[in-house]
Amino acid sequence: MRGPLSSTAIASLCAVLVVLCAAGTARAASLSMTANSTSLSVGSSTQIHIEVQGGRIDTAPRLVQSDGFDVEMAGRSSSFTMSQGRVSQQTTYTFSILARSPGTHTLGPAEAVVDGKRVLSQPLQIEVREAGTRPGGGSASGSADSTDSADSAVSGGDVRWFAQAVVTDDRPFVGESIAYSLDIGNAVPVRGTSWDRPDWGTLTPAPGVEPEQSEQLDIIDGRRYEVTTLLMPLFALEAGATTIQPSVLEVTVPQRSRSLFDLGAGRKFQFASNALELTVRPLPELGKPDDFSGAVGRFQLSGSIDRNRLNAGETATLVLKLNGRGALHKPKINLELPDSVRRYSEQPQRNTKLVSRALRTDVTFREALVPLQPGTITIPPVSFSYFDPSEEVYRTVRTKPITLHVGGTAVVDPAVVARSSQLGRAKEQVEILNDLVSLHSEEDVRGDQRLTISSAAILLALLLPLFGFSSVATVMTRRRRSGTSAGQARARAKAAREAHKVLQRAEKNDDLEAAESAWRCYLTARLNRSGDALSPGDAQAVLDEADCPGELAEQAAGLLESLESVRYGGGSASSLPADLARWSRVAEKEWK
Repeated sequence: MRGPLSSTAIASLCAVLVVLCAAGTARAASLSMTANSTSLSVGSSTQIHIEVQGGRIDTAPRLVQSDGFDVEMAGRSSSFTMSQGRVSQQTTYTFSILARSPGTHTLGPAEAVVDGKRVLSQPLQIEVREAGTRPGGGSASGSADSTDSADSAVSGGDVRWFAQAVVTDDRPFVGESIAYSLDIGNAVPVRGTSWDRPDWGTLTPAPGVEPEQSEQLDIIDGRRYEVTTLLMPLFALEAGATTIQPSVLEVTVPQRSRSLFDLGAGRKFQFASNALELTVRPLPELGKPDDFSGAVGRFQLSGSIDRNRLNAGETATLVLKLNGRGALHKPKINLELPDSVRRYSEQPQRNTKLVSRALRTDVTFREALVPLQPGTITIPPVSFSYFDPSEEVYRTVRTKPITLHVGGTAVVDPAVVARSSQLGRAKEQVEILNDLVSLHSEEDVRGDQRLTISSAAILLALLLPLFGFSSVATVMTRRRRSGTSAGQARARAKAAREAHKVLQRAEKNDDLEAAESAWRCYLTARLNRSGDALSPGDAQAVLDEADCPGELAEQAAGLLESLESVRYGGGSASSLPADLARWSRVAEKEWK
């Protein structure tokens, strides 16, 4: 009989458990810092966000350099996620900073102690203007509607409104996501502000992500401005110098009405922001992995399976989650399976949003795995490669290997069984049709074909006036109904059929441009709205509303992503014409 454990043994066991838990949950810690605005005036404030990912926080973050600002803690939030026994913690600290002196100041880097190690973020450059000065680079001018000094954009030396544009990084890499921020300030009441998006140069807005909008008050020389900040995520397309042209804005200033019929009077004024010069850097060739698909940012990859014990021929679902900061246009994961496992991929699910002025993308892959033979099967680690712009190095993340315990007996390839079943059903249908036809005699099938000349002449003489009247009535009815909703529906159905035919011809010619044009025309006809304006982000919701089957709607969103990937670079167009034509054929059958 064994005696009780000694205190020394218990202490040793606890130490081992602590080490094992730390090994299961440990991951490289990182620190990042963003600001709501990088352009302030003396006496105004904004917020900065310091995000700690991974590890245990021993010492809360602090700013190594904060000269020129008053810094005050404003809040803290935390979140936890668990995947394959690993716990990941994300904590965000929010600070309020007040600008005290003009100039270009370096804020940070932020410093924290995580798991006993010192971790640093990248510093931020904050431009602080003199109190009473308008943002540099912007312009303000009255429109042709007004030239009076009292109604001009600048009155008595004071700026009545301004627009200031900045980007989070003016030297991004190709494929890197940055944020374009536009501050619009009004010192006088305005009724409505319209924004004409600028020419982005060789950058482009992130597909499916709408600009964020926030409001705050800013004090310039004792004058209060209502400042609206628009935040637009962009990503770089090609290397080289480029320019983001000025944003043009138009405001309507209410005027005192002179009569009861002039209640909506107002004058319109236009003003513009500053232009931005950027230099897009090419991705280095040194160290580029063979499976690199163009992702730039910082990402994590985790994998799980719904069950690891099953019989041959049954299905297990492998779920892979890829997420992080940056744009993922068409991510490719490297999944290698043994020959005894069949793989059936679902359409990936993607969610993109702005978090603390950075683009965050989450992609979920689902793979149906069907083992064909019993035994122990090991699924090797799944990998994904990306370029980290902060460290300027390529990185590869991997999942842990997964073991499947397969019982039962070996089965034939399910694809072969399915095809055999389809052929059997087709043969059965043909046999039934032949049996039905054989029930009738040849005479019954052909009918009585005897018709004399006299009877045909009499019939024609009787029916000719009726045919003429019917033709005129049909033409008039079609003209009358063409303007009704039913007539318009028939016209859209006809346009959809024509677009479908053009799409099938484009598939045979392997012409992607013609195929995309016809496919979007097809969507326009079916949806009764412009198919050219449909984006991957809103495609599924729009198609669902139009009673399109859910699987078809998901596939349409994926096809739009593929088209954008080809247009913006990095994607392959080899099978797209056939994919578009195949989608159209299925839609003609299933989308009623």
